[in-house]
Amino acid sequence: MKADYSQCMTRTSLDCRGLRCPTPIVKLSMAIRQLDAGAEIETQATDAAFHPDLLAWVGKTGHNLLEYDAGEVQRAVVRKGHE
Repeated sequence: MKADYSQCMTRTSLDCRGLRCPTPIVKLSMAIRQLDAGAEIETQATDAAFHPDLLAWVGKTGHNLLEYDAGEVQRAVVRKGHE
C-alpha cells in the first residue's frame, strides 16, 4: 500500500495505513518537509510502532504533536516547527 497525501488549506492528510515501521515516520518526515512552518499534517497509521516512533521523532525534530488518537487506526496531528 502506498502512502498518499493531499494538501487542503492549512492541514495536509497522510495515509500510512498498512505500512510497517519505519515507513510511516519516513513518509511523515518527507511530507512535512514540503510544508511551511506552522502547517499541520494529519497522519493515519496502523503500525504498532507508530506511536513510540512518533514521540521520538517529534522530540528529535522539534515539531509539535497536537493530537493523538489510539486505536486500530491511529491518528496523529503534527504542527511543523520552525527550521
